[in-house]
Amino acid sequence: MENAVPFLNKQLKLICAALILCFVHLLACLPQEEKENIEHKSPFLNVYGAAEYVGSVSCENCHAQQHATYIHTGMGQSFDTASKVKSFADFKNAYIYDSINDLHYKAFWNGEEMMMTEYRLKGADTIHKRTEKISYIIGSGHHTNSHFWMDNGYVYQAPMTWYVQEERWGLPPGYEKNNVRFSRKIEMECMSCHNSLPTMNKQATHKYIDIPKGISCERCHGPGSIHVKEKMKGIMVDTKNEADYTIVNPKRLPWELQIDICQRCHLQGNAVLKPGKSFEDFRPGMPLSDIMQVYLPVYDNPNHPFVMASHAERFKMSECFTQSNTDSIGKYNPDMNFTCINCHNPHVSVRETNISKFNSECSKCHGGKDELQLCSAPKVDLDKANNNCVECHMPLTGSADIPHVAIHDHYIRKPKEYIKEEGKLVGLKSINGGENGDKELLKAYLTYFEKFDSKTFYSKQADKYAKKVGVEEFNPLNVHYWYNKQNYKKVVSLAKEVDVNMVDNHFTAYQIAQSLYNELEYSQSLKWYNRSLSLKPLNVEYRIAKTQVLLELNKAIEAQKELDFIFKEQNKNSQAYYLRGILMLQKGSRTRAKQNFIEVLKLNPDDQKAKAQLKSLAEL
Repeated sequence: MENAVPFLNKQLKLICAALILCFVHLLACLPQEEKENIEHKSPFLNVYGAAEYVGSVSCENCHAQQHATYIHTGMGQSFDTASKVKSFADFKNAYIYDSINDLHYKAFWNGEEMMMTEYRLKGADTIHKRTEKISYIIGSGHHTNSHFWMDNGYVYQAPMTWYVQEERWGLPPGYEKNNVRFSRKIEMECMSCHNSLPTMNKQATHKYIDIPKGISCERCHGPGSIHVKEKMKGIMVDTKNEADYTIVNPKRLPWELQIDICQRCHLQGNAVLKPGKSFEDFRPGMPLSDIMQVYLPVYDNPNHPFVMASHAERFKMSECFTQSNTDSIGKYNPDMNFTCINCHNPHVSVRETNISKFNSECSKCHGGKDELQLCSAPKVDLDKANNNCVECHMPLTGSADIPHVAIHDHYIRKPKEYIKEEGKLVGLKSINGGENGDKELLKAYLTYFEKFDSKTFYSKQADKYAKKVGVEEFNPLNVHYWYNKQNYKKVVSLAKEVDVNMVDNHFTAYQIAQSLYNELEYSQSLKWYNRSLSLKPLNVEYRIAKTQVLLELNKAIEAQKELDFIFKEQNKNSQAYYLRGILMLQKGSRTRAKQNFIEVLKLNPDDQKAKAQLKSLAEL
């Protein structure tokens, strides 16, 4: 008996080793998508595996009924080519006037093509006129139709929006205070929420090879290639009794992962990507915080104005939500979860959803089967609201970021709690969870200050976290911090000992190049511009900056090559015309220089540098 225990221990070790070898062998034999899903703990094979997107047409073949209703939903109508069928706008009086910039705008149809014209008047004379063809209309028509134009695949927003609820034309959101006219770039962050994932030219930041027409089935269900492959083989699953793990069914996910699918886009804020991630990386079934964290300002009063796409944030503040989703964080629990899809059938338009559908969800907790027995409102108020829970408990309200629209506040509560008053800003918070370390918060405050709000509060918070993490060593975040502070000397000092070819972040390389340029170190800046362009060759902004340096260094031949490249990519870039004008002056050709400066003003009538050059030429 004395040797029994050692013997048993030895046998157990051998058995464990054998089991491990068997598991490793089994894992090696599995298809790649199954291996990756085991490693990432998802039963659905299209979440982390090698599944590919197949398009909604493939889904329609078997799911014709769902497809037929889905295409009439807000998501199904989110994006399309500009056409009279797609547009909800009234073109009888398609005109607006920007009094701040003294610019007039009108939209019209030229046959089947939608056009927008910008013009300026001096008395009865038109002294500026620019017309662009509208390629795409963005927006389902529930609230807005905005408009995109293209320059050789580069997509920009046009300066007119149709506001559906008020039936009026106006400047797009954000343009009221800062009308950037035809120059707002539409990058993947914007496109990936308002549409299905397009095919991008990876050498640029907003040049598209192919753009889908509306949010597709796979944005909620994940890529469908594995699912389609199995069905083509005749492998069927009775989904009434069990899950089909070849494709994500959102209702079979734990509540957190269900919400993540919705708040990928219905949680508008400062989306801070995790290192190495892109806006294309999220798939249904993944924790959204693995890809990005979405930061929003937090106020001490929940009635503070909120932004348009705050559905998820506001819903998660509701007691209905917090009390329902408690003990089922990591598992699917249909009897307990209360998420977006309880009220919203993604395959059916909200316009076609009866009040009784919403009321029935409320009655599950707040009453009997047929009526809301626990509602404390007086009968006269209930009758006035047509017994519509939403009307009282999720009232229509304005949006802090988009004018002329009304949306339902998804923070569900009693009407008396809706006291309209400003709250005190507390700080930024990641609404979708994830790590909130000092580095994450530094980046959040830094980028929120840059992209959304230039309040000193945000810059001071960034300074606070910069002190905590230390910003004296070279890395992209520290370069970004000092560049944002306009401390170009500091950026230059951080980059002095760094091998330019070892920096693989194109924006970091660009910020270093710009800092060197601002410090008049032109030769060194040229190296860093070249590095940024080696990573993003079709980023025209980088090429414009490089051309400026070449002109400072009197490298006329190289500057001409850059400009030729730029004009091949974009023939409506006012900065390129200006730089070509400067190049013509260096070559002694005043006539050609003047022609280019005139072209600048055709595109941008308020370009002060071009005006100054023309004035100088007129005085010679």
